[in-house]
Amino acid sequence: MLIRRSVIAALCLLLLAASNVAAATSVSISSSAYSPTSVTVAMGGSIKWKNTTGKKHTVTSDAFFLWGTLTVRKHTTSSALTFQEAGTFPYHDSNSPAHGQVAVPMKVDATYLSLGGTVTLSLGTAPPSGPVWHVVQGRVNGGAWATVATTGTNSTGFTPTKVGTWEFQTYLHHALSNTNSGTSPVVTVTVS
Repeated sequence: MLIRRSVIAALCLLLLAASNVAAATSVSISSSAYSPTSVTVAMGGSIKWKNTTGKKHTVTSDAFFLWGTLTVRKHTTSSALTFQEAGTFPYHDSNSPAHGQVAVPMKVDATYLSLGGTVTLSLGTAPPSGPVWHVVQGRVNGGAWATVATTGTNSTGFTPTKVGTWEFQTYLHHALSNTNSGTSPVVTVTVS
């Protein structure tokens, strides 16, 4: 009886763990387009591309340092590509005019903050690898964007100096080639 309960408990834990694993977002490839052309996934989220045509297509990063070329053979689905860093990542098909992008927002530990407090900006599920770092930009009350941090880590703290609505975004910078990803979707923190 004890063994049966142990087996049932273990199976319940496995089912619970499996249900917490997020499914990959799916993007279809037609003869001349990705659908949808723009996808937003959380940090650590993944995407699979499904080729609906009788010809091979590619998913090629516009910024070479993010990923190379993922070839998707005719009538197949690619393996999942995981996005660990915040930013916007444009890509294209080398065999057609198709273009798309993946947007990955950063996370904040607080959306409301008292002046003098510090907000932690989570930039990735792991630090970027190689000569790559996050450039974090901020602005208050719709003003000009300014760099508030440059870091090779997966998070950074920021202490606002003014009351108002702060917006933050980040992009990845490759030091050797001086190329960048696109900026992440904006996150907002209200400081009072």
